[in-house]
Amino acid sequence: WYLGRAFPVRDEGRVVRWFGTWTDIDRTKRSAETSRFLIEATADVVGEDDVETILRRIAKLAVPLFADWTAVHLLDDDGRIRWVAVNGSGDDADELLRTSSPVPADRTFERGPIHAVRTGTTDWASTVTDDILAACAKGRHLAFLRSLDLRSVIAVPIRAGSTVLGGITFATSGSGRVYGIEAVVAMDDMARRVGIAIENARLVDALKAGDRRKDEFLAMLAH
Repeated sequence: WYLGRAFPVRDEGRVVRWFGTWTDIDRTKRSAETSRFLIEATADVVGEDDVETILRRIAKLAVPLFADWTAVHLLDDDGRIRWVAVNGSGDDADELLRTSSPVPADRTFERGPIHAVRTGTTDWASTVTDDILAACAKGRHLAFLRSLDLRSVIAVPIRAGSTVLGGITFATSGSGRVYGIEAVVAMDDMARRVGIAIENARLVDALKAGDRRKDEFLAMLAH
């Protein structure tokens, strides 16, 4: 992002030359976009009691406000990592989500989303290289990542306290945006907020289940 200004220099009303400046405002603009994403995403998930709906909303809101591509994973009770949402350009994202099976409990990678979920640590690449992609995925998934011409990536774990629930990955390609440390800190905060929303949603679900069991018990007594 640049801010352009131009001023005419006149001689008796006739423009004889122009004086202009270009100011790099990319950092300021990106920071404002990141803040807007955090505010809107937080507001969007408050009160939602379905976990997967929360995660799909985050994935949808992130593009194009903060990322060109985003992917969300959940860690199931059996240790498998399951795709929940992918959002990006074209129909390839939907096809990838439909054909992706859960990652087995014993499968891990040196970099990327699965690594972030398995280790509970944020993985950040300000500049994506092919070596980084090869450390994130294999087979068809790796080929898909290579086709995206990714520029920059942040993969953050979703936590509820000390428990890792899943992860969110943000990536840029055509926009040319490069994630700096400020974006990493912001997305760590985002993942923390999402973790709280998920924890609240699960608590609400447990309370509803308890109410249903109580109603069923009372109905049985009434008979």
